[in-house]
Amino acid sequence: MNRNNRNAALDYLRAFAILFVMIFHYEVYYGVPEWLEPIARFGWTGVDLFFVLSGYLISRMLLMEYQSSKSINFLKFYTNRSLRILPVFVFVVGLYFLFPALIEGRGLQPLWRFLTFTQNLPIDLRTNSFSHAWSLCVEEHFYVLFPMILLFVCSLKPSSRIAWLFIGVLLAGVAVRYISWAEFVEPAFGRQKIGAGLKWIYYPSYNRLDGLLFGVITAVITLYRPAFSQVVSRNKTLLTATGFALLGVGWGIVDGKILTPAFFDWAPTLFVFPLVSLGYACLVLVAVNSKMSSTTLMARLAFHVATWSYSTYLIHKIVNKMVNTHLTEIVELGPDVRFVLSLVLAVFAGAILFYAVEKPFLAIRSKLNKRWFLTEHKISGQAQI
Repeated sequence: MNRNNRNAALDYLRAFAILFVMIFHYEVYYGVPEWLEPIARFGWTGVDLFFVLSGYLISRMLLMEYQSSKSINFLKFYTNRSLRILPVFVFVVGLYFLFPALIEGRGLQPLWRFLTFTQNLPIDLRTNSFSHAWSLCVEEHFYVLFPMILLFVCSLKPSSRIAWLFIGVLLAGVAVRYISWAEFVEPAFGRQKIGAGLKWIYYPSYNRLDGLLFGVITAVITLYRPAFSQVVSRNKTLLTATGFALLGVGWGIVDGKILTPAFFDWAPTLFVFPLVSLGYACLVLVAVNSKMSSTTLMARLAFHVATWSYSTYLIHKIVNKMVNTHLTEIVELGPDVRFVLSLVLAVFAGAILFYAVEKPFLAIRSKLNKRWFLTEHKISGQAQI
């Protein structure tokens, strides 16, 4: 998709999400400028924004396909997702396993856990290199299950049953988090509580579906509730303020920090993830109903950062490690310079990976989609005859 066909507001959100995640990770590993620290410690929520965006974009695409054909082409969907996700992911996994000097943590989990996207079930905190791949596991599990669930949901009549199903899934997520907390986290103390919370609450897919679910709800609203979308268009300022207010409440409950025992008390464990996800869903809903210019300098920059965001996400910890260790052995750099250089070089490395690895496979995907389109319309034409 070229820049003219994209929603510039969504590009801004995607660009913000990757930068937010990066400054959080950089704060954890080598630090960030002091003035940025209060913001950086809340950067873990950038992943939740990615989840909301993915839930919205994937479910909207599948819902539109179901609307037009009353079915879902599973082969097409899984092929598209594979060509989008796997090539650059496998490439970066190869970098980690072939070049140990790039490893930013204490070691790597077995290769099969990365290749099967089971790294987070549960995660091994003692071998924490490339730990940020956990979010890909969550999304892959969503991709595998959601199309089948969608077919079932679309068969429900009336539509109010669908709404109750969404509410049921959301409440089930809260219940599962409570069970996980009571069983594994509540008995722990101090730093052991942080480790237990990360392992059994933060990383597992079954505890992190809130963002994806709110993304799905956003897609349903935009497709099936046009009157509500018109209300959003007339009240974008109010909804934007509501989104930031919800994020502010989520930030305030834990002072923005995740790597503290207080984050894994029962109330934050149960309610911070839905609050954050709902806040970001408000912003996505505003973005979807916004008409922002895609020709300004900032919009073009956001477009490129958003386009490269997946590759940047995969490679950014390697770049941060290289700048703060190997590069500083050659050139003496201050901490603020290292931080800025890590950000810029990570985006640049993401761009290289996009054009060298991602884009060729996306071209293959485009060709396959054209063939599927022609085949589907040929069959449709024959049926009409």
